[in-house]
Amino acid sequence: MSSMNSKKTHMGRPKSEEKRAAILEAAGCEFLKSGFEGTSVDKIAENAGVSKATVYSHFPGKDELFQAIIKRKVESYEFNDDTHAPEELKQGLTYIAMRFYELLNDPQVISMHRVVIGESARHCDMAKLFFKNGPEKTSKTLAKYLDQHVAKSNLNIDDTKQAASQFFHMVAGELLLRSMLNLPLDMSKKAYCAHAEKTIDQFILIYKS
Repeated sequence: MSSMNSKKTHMGRPKSEEKRAAILEAAGCEFLKSGFEGTSVDKIAENAGVSKATVYSHFPGKDELFQAIIKRKVESYEFNDDTHAPEELKQGLTYIAMRFYELLNDPQVISMHRVVIGESARHCDMAKLFFKNGPEKTSKTLAKYLDQHVAKSNLNIDDTKQAASQFFHMVAGELLLRSMLNLPLDMSKKAYCAHAEKTIDQFILIYKS
């Protein structure tokens, strides 16, 4: 009997994951269209093709949904515990910088950033959730990578979390500001690569052991 139950659970898991993905997709569209306050769980359920009860079985409320959307997007660019950045320091930082460039240029990320800025005065919690699952998560990923190089004595950093935040501000340059001001992100990938290479050389020089 236990083996049959195990088989049923295993067979049912993909369907549950598909529903979760559909809910997140529908919720992402709804947040971008209606903002945090205007987003309706009923509308999310309708667009995802599931019941409202199914939405709540995966996510207790809109806060958890919003966090999951941001986290999912950030992790799709490998800002998680399973980064594939090369071990060699400069190559690894270059890899992370390029993934960050791609993240900054993602149209959904740009749109969500604008939604958060537009609503942050009225919904401070929304901004906090965005920061925790977006910028803070990317910094934690890089900090963990920097920790490895500190342990190998390749870098001399007292606070890797602070250094990670500094790195992303340096490599972002004016891209983030242009995004917030709704201006075109007109830095080509080639130009960004040149900018990132100089920035990485400077960063390593600052923290070289």
